[in-house]
Amino acid sequence: MARIALVVDDMPAMVRALRRSLASCFDQVYMATSKTEAEAALAAASPPVTHLVCDDNLGDGQQPGSELIPVLRAAHPTIRLAVLLTGGSNVVNAGKLSGIDRVFVKPCNMDELERFLQSEGERSG
Repeated sequence: MARIALVVDDMPAMVRALRRSLASCFDQVYMATSKTEAEAALAAASPPVTHLVCDDNLGDGQQPGSELIPVLRAAHPTIRLAVLLTGGSNVVNAGKLSGIDRVFVKPCNMDELERFLQSEGERSG
C-alpha cells in the first residue's frame, strides 16, 4: 500500500521543510497552508492520504489543528495516522485529543517524527 502524507502548516517555509524531510519515507508528500488547501489536497490525492501532519496554530481566524484533525479524519478514513505539531504548551496530552495519535512540540526532533510515522505506518498497514 502506498504511503501518502499531507503536511498542513500556515508557514510555507515550514511546510516545505517538512516535505523535504518526509520525502524519503513516503511515496508522496502533499502540502497545504490552510484548511481549504488541506481539504482540496485530500480530495485530489490519488492514491489517498494515509498520514497527516498538522500544525495546531494555522493562523488568525483559522480552526486550530487540534480541532481540524478529527474533522479531516472523519471525512477521509484512509488517514491511518495523524500527528499534531504545536509550539505551545497548551496542547500536551494527545490521549485526550480526538483523532490525534501523537503531539510533537516544536521545534521537534525530525528523526523522532519520521521514526514515529514509519513505525506506526508499518504497524497499521
